[in-house]
Amino acid sequence: MKADKYLYVNGTSFATGWNKGFEDTYDVAPTFSWVTYLTESIKPKQLYLDAIVGKSIGMTCKDTRLFCEQWIEKHGSLDNLNIMCEFTTPRYRDWDTVKAKNGDDIHPIAHISYEDLNLTEHYFVKREWDNDTMLFTNTRIGQHELEDGVEAEWVKKKDAWYFGGHQIQYFMMYAYEEILALKTFLNEHNASYCMFWCVGRTRLGKVLVDKYMKPLYRDKRLIKTSIFNGHETAATQSIEEFKGHPDEQGHKFMADFIEAYIIKHDLWT
Repeated sequence: MKADKYLYVNGTSFATGWNKGFEDTYDVAPTFSWVTYLTESIKPKQLYLDAIVGKSIGMTCKDTRLFCEQWIEKHGSLDNLNIMCEFTTPRYRDWDTVKAKNGDDIHPIAHISYEDLNLTEHYFVKREWDNDTMLFTNTRIGQHELEDGVEAEWVKKKDAWYFGGHQIQYFMMYAYEEILALKTFLNEHNASYCMFWCVGRTRLGKVLVDKYMKPLYRDKRLIKTSIFNGHETAATQSIEEFKGHPDEQGHKFMADFIEAYIIKHDLWT
């Protein structure tokens, strides 16, 4: 991998470094993560990190494409860029924005509770794209700042999505279509990229994800959950994991594995 290339990482809580002591952090935390160790090892010309807690697959794909389109506009191609995407679980979806009282467009973010897998947690964030820095600025928005009734109306949609009786293939096909569209775009632009899953703690979970995502694995750019995933790494490679997230040793293992995988399959130039 050439040191004169830039690195773009789009991810969720693992990439933010969310962990004990940073439970209230939704943005990139001032601590270690696998991104930290990977960057230290490969020494890119510059790191662009876009990560927030609970980011959906849809948002990850949408924002990655936006970044790449802006990059092509500035640099003419993706030749000088390496790309890494970290995906959560197929159940996490991108939501339409809701309105704040001042008229701003606000993004709802929902994820399964760390305390109870039958519950969800959510928050609202204003995301502003800066074409100079090529990054989003994230500002958490209080519920009182939303238009009246907006949160209650959105929560009904959120609960219908998560707990409305959808079969597993419903979520899998959502994730499949989102990732396929992004991979198609990246392949059309000869991008150097790699993707992996956070989900994968249980054998059944890995079997299901890998079954539905099988066509996306052919070029090795999306790593099978049976080969590597964030949650299993947290459980097996950490001295002390925290609510499904790796500690410093676990993050170091993730970075080392990702780098070795990329080199083995010649995914980045």
